[in-house]
Amino acid sequence: MRLEDKIILARHVDMQSNLIEFEGESARQLFLLYSAAKARIVRRLKGLKKGSIHTRKQQLQLLAEVEKTLQELVKIMAARVAEHAVTAHKFAAAEVGNILSWDGAVKGFNLAALSTPQIIAIVAAQKFGDKQLDGWLMSMFGEGLDRVKAEIATGKVRGLSYKNLVKSIIDMLGGSEIRRHLDAIVRSYVQKMAALAARMVVEANKEVVNELEWSAVMEGASFDTGRGTCIRCAALDGSRYKNYGAAPAIPLHLRCRCMLLPVTKSWLDLGINADDMTEKTSKWYNRDYPSRKILDYGYTDKNYGEWWASMPASFRRNAIGPRRTELIDKGVLSFDDLVDHKTGRLFTIDELEAKHGKVQG
Repeated sequence: MRLEDKIILARHVDMQSNLIEFEGESARQLFLLYSAAKARIVRRLKGLKKGSIHTRKQQLQLLAEVEKTLQELVKIMAARVAEHAVTAHKFAAAEVGNILSWDGAVKGFNLAALSTPQIIAIVAAQKFGDKQLDGWLMSMFGEGLDRVKAEIATGKVRGLSYKNLVKSIIDMLGGSEIRRHLDAIVRSYVQKMAALAARMVVEANKEVVNELEWSAVMEGASFDTGRGTCIRCAALDGSRYKNYGAAPAIPLHLRCRCMLLPVTKSWLDLGINADDMTEKTSKWYNRDYPSRKILDYGYTDKNYGEWWASMPASFRRNAIGPRRTELIDKGVLSFDDLVDHKTGRLFTIDELEAKHGKVQG
């Protein structure tokens, strides 16, 4: 790896670390909004007199009131997510601009970023999977609302009481799992807008960039829970593309922390004096799951597949599963064979064995 590439990687990792810290604080603020709304609803429910929600009509009216409160909460949270995405986009645009211009050393460098209204409109329309932002936020309560409605609909048969109804509504409001849900939403939309900022800066300075390299977070994973760096991202690590159109969409999935690193022309070609440049490398993490507590960290100049191969057998099996690990260990395929490098789709075990063969013996 060229020294230029190592420094670009290190500076992007620093930028990503700042974004992740920002995302955590943003999710915390949203959780406080949710907690306050939940407390108001609970006070309202516990303040009701037993006879005030005796009939099915009264029960449905109460649930409609709760649903309206949640819809108002979702509207407020969506606006906050958009605000945070605006901040992330402008931060990333400035940071990537500094990185690619080598802090202004490249002459004629073009800055690029969207306006605040443009970012807000994109965030509102952006889909992850089959849902837009408001859909993801409302999905925290949607299944619970449907369940309580069903309980009310069959209440006469099942003897749904005042106490049970209030408990069902409170349970529907959720608890600690809401924080995880909000964390995933915030991280996904912040990363999306930060990635868009990076793309705009790169495409505005094509004469500086030769190609793009996929960079996954150097972190262990839990194959059983799906936490940590996923197999798709890990197998794409180090893949190079001529432009954004040739690469899988980034972020690749909810909570994706991958980056497409610009591979610039050399300092010599850019007319930069490299005498004072300092070598840096990529940071890796080892976490406990499901707590995600950092147990250890360090630095490496390897890509994810090379780093994975240097780790203990238990770590490797836990990261990608025992069967994929065996196929690689037996030389049937390589780490970067695990995904389609055009789309980012993870190949199934059957597809891998059909294409590359099975372990013999």
